[in-house]
Amino acid sequence: MQREKRTIIIFRSRDDSTLEHYAKKLEENYDATDVKILPFINGISCLLKGEHLYALDADGDIEAVEEDLTLTLPPFYEEKGTSWWYLRWKFPKWDENHQIIPLGVERIGARRVWERTTGKEVKVAVLDTGIDINHPDLKINVAEGINLVSPGVVPEDDHGHGTHIAGIIAAADNSSGVIGVSPAAQLYPVKVLNSRGEGTLTHILEGLQWCVDNGIQVINMSFGTDSHSVALEKAITVVHRAGIVMVAAAGNDGTNFSVDFPAAYHQTVAVGAVTSGDRLAWYSSRGSEITLVAPGDRVLSTIRGGRYGRLSGTSMATAHVTGAVALLLQMKPELEPWQVIKILTGSAEKLRRLKENQQGAGLVRADKCIHCNTGAFFF
Repeated sequence: MQREKRTIIIFRSRDDSTLEHYAKKLEENYDATDVKILPFINGISCLLKGEHLYALDADGDIEAVEEDLTLTLPPFYEEKGTSWWYLRWKFPKWDENHQIIPLGVERIGARRVWERTTGKEVKVAVLDTGIDINHPDLKINVAEGINLVSPGVVPEDDHGHGTHIAGIIAAADNSSGVIGVSPAAQLYPVKVLNSRGEGTLTHILEGLQWCVDNGIQVINMSFGTDSHSVALEKAITVVHRAGIVMVAAAGNDGTNFSVDFPAAYHQTVAVGAVTSGDRLAWYSSRGSEITLVAPGDRVLSTIRGGRYGRLSGTSMATAHVTGAVALLLQMKPELEPWQVIKILTGSAEKLRRLKENQQGAGLVRADKCIHCNTGAFFF
């Protein structure tokens, strides 16, 4: 007996009622189960037996048929000795009445612009493992998101990665703990990855559709795959046209020509990682698709259970850029994604030790991007 495989089917028709007709047809003629309609890419995701895939390929109304992918977090690295007691020794003045501005936040110049912009009311979706919604540094900024791994359940972080990313982006300025790049941005947890840091392409597509439907302005995507997907590329194009800025991790392969998807798609901001000494992090993927780099090494941020820790990876670098976008969009919410990217790249700091395929336009600079003169976008 053949095992069912989750399959994504994209149709040529643009009518939602036609999608409902095809969904019913798939159930009746092809024994499809767990059918999910994805209107924003004109597609359907369902479980199908392999014997039916050949018949679908011959259907002239179908644009593409592909097997669902598994997307994962790039392997990230936890610094030894990130316990609370170690951090208290490392930062002796850090207590309930003191707040640390992490080195990465300082390096990109975020503190210099907080008198003008803190990302207030900018809607940032974190497509990840969820967020610790009760963390003292995050709860004031966390808005209602969605759990696509376990529908109907609060999108709590059962892994840890999403909480760390959220803190880099928007840990609150509350006189304790740490502070994020855009400390007043609204964080929307969109849980598309499970407790092992894995998620299906279907969950990613559903998450992107949720972002379009809910007026999200910036999406942080610190996950990836080395496989191109017609469905994912189509979704990225639709989200871009909807006016949403997408920031994605380049990946942690540490080799040339290794930028992960969706970062490899030109509509996204693909982010590599640098160390505190402005050198390329050894694990950072390289390639012509790189847009920017940001601090990604030994980054101090929030972790599950109301605690703090230091992690390394292009995921962490990506979150710095997402925070910078939120700062920019508070001041100029009408900017289109291509305009945001033009401003980010036009204001980036070129790092002399790095090649273009390692850093793209250079190190993101939150302070310079809000003063960037790129033709009509001077403000």
